[in-house]
Amino acid sequence: MKKQIKILLNKNIYVNLIWFVIPLVATLLQTLYDNGFNNYLIYKYVYIHTLEKKNLFAHYPSEYIDLNHYGILFSLIIAPFYYIPDRLAILIYQFLQLLGLHYVIRRLPFSDFKQNILLLFLLFEAIANCQNVQTNTFIGFIFVGTYVAITNKSELKAAFLILLGFLVKIYGIVALGLFFFVEKKLKFIFGLFLFAAILYFLPLLITDLDFINESYLSWFRELTTKNGTNTALDNQHQNMSAIGIVMRILQNNEFNILLIILPAFILQIAPLLHFKLFRNTIFQLRYLAALMLFTILYSSSTETSTHIIGAIGIGIWWLTQNDYKSKKMLTFIICCFLLGTISTTDLVPNYFNVAIVRKYALKALPYWIVWFICIYQLMRFKMQKEAEIVL
Repeated sequence: MKKQIKILLNKNIYVNLIWFVIPLVATLLQTLYDNGFNNYLIYKYVYIHTLEKKNLFAHYPSEYIDLNHYGILFSLIIAPFYYIPDRLAILIYQFLQLLGLHYVIRRLPFSDFKQNILLLFLLFEAIANCQNVQTNTFIGFIFVGTYVAITNKSELKAAFLILLGFLVKIYGIVALGLFFFVEKKLKFIFGLFLFAAILYFLPLLITDLDFINESYLSWFRELTTKNGTNTALDNQHQNMSAIGIVMRILQNNEFNILLIILPAFILQIAPLLHFKLFRNTIFQLRYLAALMLFTILYSSSTETSTHIIGAIGIGIWWLTQNDYKSKKMLTFIICCFLLGTISTTDLVPNYFNVAIVRKYALKALPYWIVWFICIYQLMRFKMQKEAEIVL
């Protein structure tokens, strides 16, 4: 068995096929049994409602369930898919997300062997995101792509990716935490202003300025309102985060989440006091991992599918460890995988999923543990020791 696994991990072509074929086949099968495509309908109507100049964040129960939480820029991204039959559009949409994340992972400073491990580690999360027609794979692409652009000294590309992620789904703004690794900071800041202006006004291609301005104001109001809904204790689909763990254990949905977020923010930026380490690749990768984990852990909007962002963080952290193949480390990663990924799938009994994992947001627990370990390692980073790690 070990021999077969080693052969698999040394063959990019096999891993590439698995990465693309299995999620897309799972998506195709899902579309045959689920005619609602609710998430996809939300996406499609962002474009339709923009054309019609209708509030993007109002209730439209005759068109889809739930509310839209994507910015008006998303209308341009989804526009081409509107003119394609729904089932085919969903497959293409998910293929492009898989392709984007695959592209940037293949450009991380890891060996092919480690890249293959990371792709397979993320496979179940990718399948879940594809089947539910989610956009979190795209946000994972934004984080990793921003890091790759920064390390390749493509400051304008990095600025573009951050603004694109932010104006589509607000999580993307957290990638701005990678700013400290930018070499030409003035060029990067110029890029932020440039692309903020371009992307803000880009929807003028299909609507007018008044509607764009109103849409951004409405988006802010909707996200503020959504935070209150997310923290309801009976909402087991949202707040699958560190915030959710605390609130559900305490059974208090009025708990002041700033008591969690502010200390976490301080811990997240504390490693940046190590100015001399900003050019160290291991330090950069672990900080990227911590940043991706921070994104899902301290947002009340985190759903089970959002955890692909954190899973990328766990994978990157794991592969920067010198003992990543040791029995102790593999046992820990398997536990993270089982609770952090498998626990909310059909592979576990529904009672365990609903009455234990979702009730107490325990899916977020391994991500929280790894985040603390990652911050600890960053704070106690030893150049000589970490220099022995082979990526």
